[in-house]
Amino acid sequence: VDQGLDSPTNNFCVMNPLDNYYFDAAFSQGNTNLVLSDDGNETYGTGTIGLSAGKWYFEVKHVSDDGGDSAYPGITHDHSQAKDDYFLGRLANEYAYAGDGNWYTALSGTSSGYTAYGPGSIIGVYVDLDNNKLYFSLNGTIQDSGTGIDITAPASLKHGVYFPAISYRESGSTATFAMNFGNGQFGE
Repeated sequence: VDQGLDSPTNNFCVMNPLDNYYFDAAFSQGNTNLVLSDDGNETYGTGTIGLSAGKWYFEVKHVSDDGGDSAYPGITHDHSQAKDDYFLGRLANEYAYAGDGNWYTALSGTSSGYTAYGPGSIIGVYVDLDNNKLYFSLNGTIQDSGTGIDITAPASLKHGVYFPAISYRESGSTATFAMNFGNGQFGE
């Protein structure tokens, strides 16, 4: 069955096609599949549900990529910051696990305990807002021995929430990503 069930009490996040000015993604499969091209706009797109408390999890499958390992899935605090040349992890309170094996925030990359990845990989994003921690997994293996990344409490952020997000940085290249926000399947 290629269908996700949704109701007023059982909603799933999808990627936001309205937050697409600089991002310039092609959306399909109910806004869970993205084809991204980097024509010099190294920016990001966001999900439709803001995360303010509790524990959240989503997955990003790096389906294909004709440019290499330049995926950046993660979270951001303010989608209005997405501008031309603002990849995810460039600003403070944005966190991304890049295909090069670094996680990024405030334009700083850290590689300790993280593994590089490319097409065929599934990145898990664990957001624990009860303890203000973020964890990434690669194909089911938590990175950095489960140490996690300390993140700013949502209440201290401009809008009081984080959004799921993804960006792509490989000039002149195209990549496809499938998102799973809990409906149990990738919509490839």
